Amino acid sequence: MDYLQHYHLLEHVPVEKMPLGIVHIPMGKSCRKRFHDHNHSEIVVIPNGNGTHLLDGKEVEIKTGDLLVVHPGFVHAYDHVENLEVINIIYDVQRLYLPVLDAGRLPLFNTFFPIDAHSVRCTAEPVLTLSPPELKKILGIIQRMKQELNSRQPGCSFFSLALLMEIIVLIGRLHHETEAKETVPFRIGTSLEYIKTHYRNPISVEQLAKKAGMSRRSFFQHFKNAAGCGPIQYLIQLRISRAVDLLLQSDLRINEIAYQCGFPDSNHFCKVFRMQMGISPRQFRNGTSFI
Repeated sequence: MDYLQHYHLLEHVPVEKMPLGIVHIPMGKSCRKRFHDHNHSEIVVIPNGNGTHLLDGKEVEIKTGDLLVVHPGFVHAYDHVENLEVINIIYDVQRLYLPVLDAGRLPLFNTFFPIDAHSVRCTAEPVLTLSPPELKKILGIIQRMKQELNSRQPGCSFFSLALLMEIIVLIGRLHHETEAKETVPFRIGTSLEYIKTHYRNPISVEQLAKKAGMSRRSFFQHFKNAAGCGPIQYLIQLRISRAVDLLLQSDLRINEIAYQCGFPDSNHFCKVFRMQMGISPRQFRNGTSFI
């Protein structure tokens, strides 16, 4: 790093004004590999284009909709900036009066407003990628904030702060929804594995939903999306598949196979087997074709 530039909040926001501002860098106007730090925090929104974010020795591809956070003490830069547009929401965490209330419960709140210097964490990776409708909404709020920051109307600072809080809440809620969506497949995968290892035992949808930490209705729908069928049908298919293996590869009696595959008795097993396979377990073992 041959040259390091230092940016100061006062370059964009007069000392007598609220320590909050917006800096727009049009597409292609970012300086390539201009490593810099600043005495303020910034939320970086990529409204258009793509490029590379350099921070902490890492190079991460960034694109339209990505949102980054950089705090004082961290040196970063951009590369491949020919098609990169950047909007920075710059602010001083220490000087910006912000009513916290229940904001601490929001995902990412401490990312934007660290509690102390020891809790500051910055990475080259985006903290969130906004969908086109989400990006459009955020950009709309930023535009309104820019107008208020440049306004001399009474309450313009108050309104600008309210708009910043609206952005923080919206981003936090979007991040929460993203996390929820990402954890659902994992929880369903855990349920699938549980069924595979406990298919011999009685299993209910309520039991599986509780293990997944979801409501019965939500679990059933997510399970069906993941597995292509409901959890009970999946369990039945697994039990019948195991029964088929035992019928072909063992000399166990029908009632013993029923028990090993999780059926309460041979009558129930035979009924379910016929429904799934079209013939009885004994006919299947004897090689009788279904007609």
